[in-house]
Amino acid sequence: MKWKIDGTTLTIAAEPGDSFTGNTVATDVIDDPTHGPLLICGEVRVGRKWRQLKVRLADKPDLATAVERWQEAIEAEKRAEAESLEREREAIRGGAKIVAKWHDGEYLSDWEVFWVAGELLAEIGAARYVHAWGYAVSRVVIEAAGPEFTLEDAREALQPQRDAAAKRAREAAEARQAAFNQAARTGEPVCLRSWCESRRAIEGGEWGEYTFACSEWAMPDGTTKETAVNTY
Repeated sequence: MKWKIDGTTLTIAAEPGDSFTGNTVATDVIDDPTHGPLLICGEVRVGRKWRQLKVRLADKPDLATAVERWQEAIEAEKRAEAESLEREREAIRGGAKIVAKWHDGEYLSDWEVFWVAGELLAEIGAARYVHAWGYAVSRVVIEAAGPEFTLEDAREALQPQRDAAAKRAREAAEARQAAFNQAARTGEPVCLRSWCESRRAIEGGEWGEYTFACSEWAMPDGTTKETAVNTY
């Protein structure tokens, strides 16, 4: 067999006398407990069948050397990509513009950003990752800053939303504490919240799906208690 390295691609090709025909590319190297290092490749034709090509590197010292160069090229490409992404990350953090593009999709249409920009925006709540689609930018950011904006623009656009959420959380905590204070003062439970949910239960000796009216109570001793009443 013969081989050739082109960037991060290692191609293996058959020569006359080999047990296979055609060519394939290497995908991995594994350490087999029986045969030692094996070069794992794609499928090649062996007779009338297609089989995955596995090469025992101990039998091919020249190929083993080429595999080392191939692996070094892959690692170098990974380092270069990581460094490029880090430079982009630092540029965006330093004020570089993020450009959102309108993605007119079959199932979802929205303003989209990619890679590092999407990750950084998602970290501050200015974008969400949609599986098999990409990063969708918050409409709040687009409406406030337009499709071209900085990371700081996105933070500023979201600040009123954050302030409102913090206010709601503060008011909810104060109301909850007031309920406990009232329960302690009066010696009677105070309702914290109520909701309905579907549960399986036995009524009349038979299992069924019923709607229960549920409540959480602040108790005089500072604990909470949940109750559920079957509404049938």
